[in-house]
Amino acid sequence: MPGHTARLARRSRRGLSPIRALQEISRLFLVALIGVALNSAVVWILAEFVRLDPTLAKVLAVLPVLAWNYVGRRLMVFDSALTQGVAELTNRID
Repeated sequence: MPGHTARLARRSRRGLSPIRALQEISRLFLVALIGVALNSAVVWILAEFVRLDPTLAKVLAVLPVLAWNYVGRRLMVFDSALTQGVAELTNRID
């Protein structure tokens, strides 16, 4: 996480407004918080209901959490052009 904060600070010096930087940081922490909750939920479900060993459940929880963290940060934090592109694509389909 410290690397992301430093990157946001550098972007702020390059012209990103302080409010915009704060919004990005807030979205970054929201994505991370959802990732922690997802990790805990997957481990709990696998350990309690599927009856896997807790260590194996933690290992298996890595993949969905990794996917969420990548997609969440990509769509919600760092690439607003991508979300605009997706919105334009869905408008064309409709």
